[in-house]
Amino acid sequence: MDLLRGIALLSIFVDHIPNNRLADYTLHNFGFSDAAELFVFLAGYSAMSAYSRVFERDGLRVGLAKVYARCVKIYGVQVVLLLLTLATVAQWERFNGTQSVIVGPLLRDWLRGAIRGVTLEALPAYLDILPLYIVLLAIFPVIRYGLAKSVAGTMAISVALHAAANLFHWDLPSFVDPTAVTIWYFNPFTWQLVFVCGAAFAVCARRDAALIVAPPKALRLLCWAYLAFAFWALDPWKLWPQPFGADFPSTRFPFALLGNEPKSFVTPWRLLHVLALTYLALTSPGLSTLSRAWLLTPILACGRQSLYVFAVGCMLALFGRLIFKTVGVTVTTEILVNVVGLTAMLACGLLLDRDKQRQKDPNDRRHLTPARPGTTPVS
Repeated sequence: MDLLRGIALLSIFVDHIPNNRLADYTLHNFGFSDAAELFVFLAGYSAMSAYSRVFERDGLRVGLAKVYARCVKIYGVQVVLLLLTLATVAQWERFNGTQSVIVGPLLRDWLRGAIRGVTLEALPAYLDILPLYIVLLAIFPVIRYGLAKSVAGTMAISVALHAAANLFHWDLPSFVDPTAVTIWYFNPFTWQLVFVCGAAFAVCARRDAALIVAPPKALRLLCWAYLAFAFWALDPWKLWPQPFGADFPSTRFPFALLGNEPKSFVTPWRLLHVLALTYLALTSPGLSTLSRAWLLTPILACGRQSLYVFAVGCMLALFGRLIFKTVGVTVTTEILVNVVGLTAMLACGLLLDRDKQRQKDPNDRRHLTPARPGTTPVS
């Protein structure tokens, strides 16, 4: 799971820089869903794995305290990211004469704009996934209670809410520009289903459900077939004529299947894609073996330290966008932005992971000083 989350974080960084040719090879090129769906699914899985035993062992009060302490922490990261973004863009505009489209309305409103952002009334693009996570984690105790009582019943309620939000276009408003009110790009009424699916998967894994412990070959083949269909229909690199047109599955009726904005409303095409992808990955013995490869240690560390690595990636992507806008998109700037950004994220993950291990056992220095060949570390 940490490997998948690390890959999702690195993909999000690359995708958050428009005109970045490396984005031609990230997750969204291989099917209808992208790194965002993967990130939210794994967030649901992680929440259930991390907090379910806390509720059972320490009771409701301690469980709620831990969940909402995490919400406050994520909110604090969101506020810091917003303020750093506003300060960075303001200074960049001052020295380079550029004008921001994304956070420009907030900057022009000064204090009122900042307040709208801090209170989550305004969610600028690229800073809108953590507020979704806060909302989903805030309702997690209810989701956990429902899944403990009935996985099928809770899933049915979640699907019904998703369908209703699609049919009636439920969403929350965003006031980045009060003269042109928009909606949350990550609609919590629909994205909750991705989160709940992740949490339900964790429950089934914990109960050693047959679908996970011994995945049926027919189901795995069906998942592979759907992933292959999505890649064929999407034709990301124009290797063959697109069978359904360039706008599939966004707007071509009847392929749209609910929702005008496929990502905001998580159309069934996207949902099925991320479910097929995660089912194959999380039930594959090969993924567990692969995750032990030492070359993947930095990506695993990013997955384990996802919140702070995500924050670092957001700021690095911001500088990437500003550099592209000011200097231009050239081979040199693309290499610079991608190499520096990805290397910094991987290094951040490793440093944070090592620091966390040190805090767990300050007297154990084996992770700092490797043993000499032919010797055994002192226990």
